[in-house]
Amino acid sequence: MTDSIRLKNSYFEGIVAPGPNGQVRLAPAFQSLLDKNIFPGEFKPRYWLGRVFDKIIQEANAYQKIKGKLIREHTKKYDKDEGAHKKGDPIFLENGVPDWIDAKKFAAEFTELQEIEVDLGIRPIEFDAEKGPDAVGKEMILLIPLLEEPGEKK
Repeated sequence: MTDSIRLKNSYFEGIVAPGPNGQVRLAPAFQSLLDKNIFPGEFKPRYWLGRVFDKIIQEANAYQKIKGKLIREHTKKYDKDEGAHKKGDPIFLENGVPDWIDAKKFAAEFTELQEIEVDLGIRPIEFDAEKGPDAVGKEMILLIPLLEEPGEKK
């Protein structure tokens, strides 16, 4: 069995949504997993999922903070106060895309950030591939890196 769940930062992109105070939360598609009985039989890993999701949120917030800093670093800034924008605020185009100073340099550094792997410090859960988990689509995308089939070595 694998010692601990390891995820690349890119994993966080699709599973979190903006939350209050600049923090992130699990995207709505995944919040319901804690309320479902997605594993067959008596095994109900709500505590395990809760721990994993809590750690994912912690790591996703750290990732989002670095990502935001990277975006601000590579985005043109207002050189004076303009309406709701203060001097030094990043400039975003009408479509919401940052007005890049050097888009290629940002893309290279962002790709590097996404490839960083974090260790959640929580062991993956073994499951019987024949019986479960009872999840499909986006839910399964979230779960796959957190699970391990019996005998599987990552």
